[in-house]
Amino acid sequence: MSPIAKKIFRAVSVLVPCSLIALTVQFVMADPYESCSSESVAAWQEILPWFMVTAVLLWAGCFCLPRLQQWLALAALLVCTLPLAGLNGAICCHESYGDVPFYWWLVLMVGWLSYLLLFTGKAFYAVLSAALLLLALFLHAIA
Repeated sequence: MSPIAKKIFRAVSVLVPCSLIALTVQFVMADPYESCSSESVAAWQEILPWFMVTAVLLWAGCFCLPRLQQWLALAALLVCTLPLAGLNGAICCHESYGDVPFYWWLVLMVGWLSYLLLFTGKAFYAVLSAALLLLALFLHAIA
């Protein structure tokens, strides 16, 4: 990887987990009784931090094991993608934390497409990520 790509990789590998940790804290600190499915929200409040601990350890491994950094980064994003379906099913979207799955999805999209750009070297993925982000923000604004 070129020096510029390494800097971008490090920035993405720090900003994406920090954003996901902030969303996890927001979700875990929320009142589950605001939801129409408080039992499933309470269950996800217990499970989600374990997904984040695993992902953060994988991202930390990216910095400690440079030969495996691509695989560890993709594994970390995969671990963070797994709870998305459960979060969408647990939240009814009228709660104060109802936007957590949407922002989680946006952060993951930035992470996936940034890593695809860095690891394949195709500028197409950067343009695609910008277009998808603008589309997602537009759809969220009109909803």
